[in-house]
Amino acid sequence: MGETPFFGHIIDGKEVEAADGARIETVNPWTREPWAQIALGGRPEADLAIEAARRAFDEGPWPRMGYGGRQVLMHRLGD
Repeated sequence: MGETPFFGHIIDGKEVEAADGARIETVNPWTREPWAQIALGGRPEADLAIEAARRAFDEGPWPRMGYGGRQVLMHRLGD
C-alpha cells in the first residue's frame, strides 16, 4: 500500500500545514483503518484563516453584491 495521504488546512486558497507541524490520523469508520493524516491546527491557523476571510470579504464582490446575486450563490451552494 502507498503512503498515507496528507490534507492540510485550506487558508487563503492554499493548502498549509499546521504552524507547529502537528498532524492527526483519520480513520475510516467502516474499516477502522487509517486512511489519511490531516493538519492539526491551533490559534495560529485560526488567526490566518480569520485574516484571509476578512480580506476576502472586504476586497471581494460579496459586500457590493445585490440580494439577487447573493441569492443565486446561496442556492448554488445549497445544491
